[in-house]
Amino acid sequence: MNHTDRTYNMCIKKSLFILIISVFILTDFQCSNELFSQQLNEMTRESYIKNFDEKLYLRTDRDIYITGEEVWFKVYKINGLTHAPCDISKVVYVELLDKNNFPLKQLKIKTDGNSGASGFFLPDNLSSGNYLIRTYTNWMKNYPVDLFFYKEISVINPFGNIENLKLPSDSMAHALSSDKERNQNGDNSFNKKNNEHFNYTITLQKPEYSSREKVKIVISAADLTGNPVETDLSVSIAKKNIVNPVSQNTFNHSVLLSETGNAINGNPEAPLYLPELEGHLINGYMRMKATNEPLEKTDISLSFVGKIARCQFSKTDENGEFYFLIKEPGLNEIVIQPLSSEITGYYVELNQPFSSSFGNAKASTFYLDSSKINAINNAVISMQINNIYEPFRKKGNCILKPEVPDFYGKPENTIKMSDYIELTSLREVVRE
Repeated sequence: MNHTDRTYNMCIKKSLFILIISVFILTDFQCSNELFSQQLNEMTRESYIKNFDEKLYLRTDRDIYITGEEVWFKVYKINGLTHAPCDISKVVYVELLDKNNFPLKQLKIKTDGNSGASGFFLPDNLSSGNYLIRTYTNWMKNYPVDLFFYKEISVINPFGNIENLKLPSDSMAHALSSDKERNQNGDNSFNKKNNEHFNYTITLQKPEYSSREKVKIVISAADLTGNPVETDLSVSIAKKNIVNPVSQNTFNHSVLLSETGNAINGNPEAPLYLPELEGHLINGYMRMKATNEPLEKTDISLSFVGKIARCQFSKTDENGEFYFLIKEPGLNEIVIQPLSSEITGYYVELNQPFSSSFGNAKASTFYLDSSKINAINNAVISMQINNIYEPFRKKGNCILKPEVPDFYGKPENTIKMSDYIELTSLREVVRE
């Protein structure tokens, strides 16, 4: 969403919903650029590149969910030194962690430009409680895990046992409140000063809407002088009782940065994890089963299992290590093997792309807010209705995958051998 003004058409009942908007400015970074120039004078450009500090910021569509619902999120990439948006890593890793740091969900997100968006379903068997979403890039794994970005969400299992849920010590109902500005004049335009650099305005066609009526929203952003600025927006619509105050559940390790960057772990001359500049890096080792010796200096291939012929080629180093750059989206089955058919008795060991290290970030204690019981009950009913009709909506809104050509290009002619003769092996097919 890279326009000064963006129009959104949606059907909402205004009395039940509030609009949560995150605005991320991509161009107005004069102060940050000046700081960056000063810092470059104090360090060599080579030192800056070796210690490039990448940061992430993740925003979910809301803060409270029911088991079985889908969590939608958007993640932004930031230069840790200049605090400006950056487009270095093309893959972002997202994990849902429980209180024991066990990953319940793990996703790899392809980012387009300075941000990327996706979602995941919450398992039905989750216990009610607070959970952490953490996000990082492959390059960020060279730094302490406390510098990953962490976001806390609350999950309620309406069919689980609530007897063990904790209540506040004073045994009184607590309601989380947010200091939200109201438009005292009843106008349809809201102006919000986000920080020292820009303002954004949200405009509605009228103050009230009926159920299932189309709503038109115009969002514009400008700097302090009134000039429009390019923005990257994250817009979500949620019932007001299932949204916590803005920043309450965010562990902001990734935004509270040191002005000189963070030192890389290990040897800066040879970082352990490479930045994924073009796509996902598949990294691993190839060894012999009998001796466990590395299969060194060997030509190997990676092929995708499917109707389309797609393959890549690489070569192991003296340690048997290899890398493949993958740009294909979605779930794919792959085969990694030596090019020479004479090499047998080997095995392939892939490195885990997700971080196995955990820091000090922990989810807070979950308290069931009795003042939100009615809203939670309505959310449970909405979740059940949504799950019933979701399969039918997906049938009518099929997203076609982009066509990926064969690695050798477009064939002049295609012949199905099985239409003429049944052959048992590829060797016989080639001979024919």
